[in-house]
Amino acid sequence: MDTWPSRLDSNWEITLCYKNLIIQVLNSIMIWKIKSIFIQLINTMISPFDVLLIPVQAKNKAKRIINRMSFPKLKKGSSAYIDQILRHINRWERRKVEIQIPTSMWRVKKLYKRLNLPHFRSDNQYIYQTRDNNTPDSTVLTYKYVANNDKLCVLVRSKETGEFGSEIVRIPTYGLVSRDLLDSANELNFLENVIGLSKIVNLTIFDIGAGYGRLAVHSIATLENIEKHVCLDAVPGSLGICEFYLKYKQLNPEKYHISFLPEDYLPPKNSIAVAIHSFSEMPLESVLYWIEFLKKMEVDWILIVPNREKHKGKKLLATEVNGSRTDYSGMLLKNGYENYGIFPKYNDPDIQEFGISPTMYHLYKKSIKKSL
Repeated sequence: MDTWPSRLDSNWEITLCYKNLIIQVLNSIMIWKIKSIFIQLINTMISPFDVLLIPVQAKNKAKRIINRMSFPKLKKGSSAYIDQILRHINRWERRKVEIQIPTSMWRVKKLYKRLNLPHFRSDNQYIYQTRDNNTPDSTVLTYKYVANNDKLCVLVRSKETGEFGSEIVRIPTYGLVSRDLLDSANELNFLENVIGLSKIVNLTIFDIGAGYGRLAVHSIATLENIEKHVCLDAVPGSLGICEFYLKYKQLNPEKYHISFLPEDYLPPKNSIAVAIHSFSEMPLESVLYWIEFLKKMEVDWILIVPNREKHKGKKLLATEVNGSRTDYSGMLLKNGYENYGIFPKYNDPDIQEFGISPTMYHLYKKSIKKSL
């Protein structure tokens, strides 16, 4: 049984603004393993000042973006968290022979280069926070929009606590908010408005490319009708972190399941699937694998959220190992899913322009003709 160290301190301090200069030097003279060790050494030295050095991609907007970054202080319990996370990751690494799903952007070497354990919720490949031109202003705008459209009361039932390096903005009338919380609330409320998510009896959610499990945390806390949130991923490290995080959040283990595929699933009574920023980061072969799995599970609805990119989220493009892009929308049609609609992430043109990481929501419905 895991023995959890005490939770991270909620005392927030602004990260040192000159850290970007240090990281740029490290990037130019050290390989990433040496850089990681050096950063850990620096963090140990500056920990009495309640600040933390975390690599960030910020380009020419570095100072403005870094000024908004807030993290829990580095404390003694952090090493215990790293041990806990690595234990879960190693368990999934030993099972990776089960994986038959190719990856492109989420290769193992790339994953460990970009994650900074135990701060896996900081700006990284899971969620862009300092990138995408996200600022405190865009966070506040997005919070106002989500709060005004929060039919499911996600912001009431599921609070942001800021652990593990999540970038937060403090709203005076509410408390801490993050992109993690706001994206999850927006996605769940979109599904509520369009398909009546909370009214689906014995609901199963297949979460493809679930990352560290952020949507599972909020769906389980919000939806009383949820039977199981199934977190699926082909990356052992992500499954290990997800397993750690959901246990840490003390969710009812009967409400979630974490796994590679293939597994012997039986089609649930009622189910939907979400692929949030995951299909954009897979090769076409993998996207087809997941779509065929969802067809086998007789999933009724599929919500796909592509990366914004230059097409502003209007296209469904897979990413091959060599970086080439392929449209996969035709695969959905061939497997019995028709396009129900393409919706802006924010149903307000101003927020869609200036909110957090705007893109489009692509909703697919199981074709009646195919299901006969």
